[in-house]
Amino acid sequence: VLSRRAGVLPGPYVRAFGPRRASVEPRPWARMQRCLQADAPALVAELAWVDERALGAASTGQAHRARLRNGTDVVIKLQYADARRCFGHDFANGARLARLALPALCPVIREVRRRFLFEFDYAREGRDMLAVQRACTNRRIVVPTPYLGLTTERVLCMELLEGVQARGRDLTPPP
Repeated sequence: VLSRRAGVLPGPYVRAFGPRRASVEPRPWARMQRCLQADAPALVAELAWVDERALGAASTGQAHRARLRNGTDVVIKLQYADARRCFGHDFANGARLARLALPALCPVIREVRRRFLFEFDYAREGRDMLAVQRACTNRRIVVPTPYLGLTTERVLCMELLEGVQARGRDLTPPP
């Protein structure tokens, strides 16, 4: 979050945080599979296949390509079991640092924390995706369709859009 606050943080801080965005290693599939089974049993019952290799990872979760039993290719976004707890610790530490080093930043950190809490509700994210999809009239902008019946607060199931990821990983589904 702080790596994108060039107007708020001094440049050296923004540059120091920047590389952290793209350097999150995905967690092992066995661990994520347990999260999937615990958090989305209805989705598990509909899955025919899941690529154990993550498409990408972030600080709160990771995404995997999958296929439903009806043949539909999807992406499942899985939240880490400890994401909320770690988030709370990280923001508490950030607030302490701000109080000591950059007191003017305290209101910004409080607001970012408040807004970021929405990131933990994947069911809400799915509903928001549908709202954006319906409201968008520009045909060049494509929003993946979420499968709300297979989505929970910590697991989002959405349409796989074919293409090439920024880091070059081919997203074309297997035959």
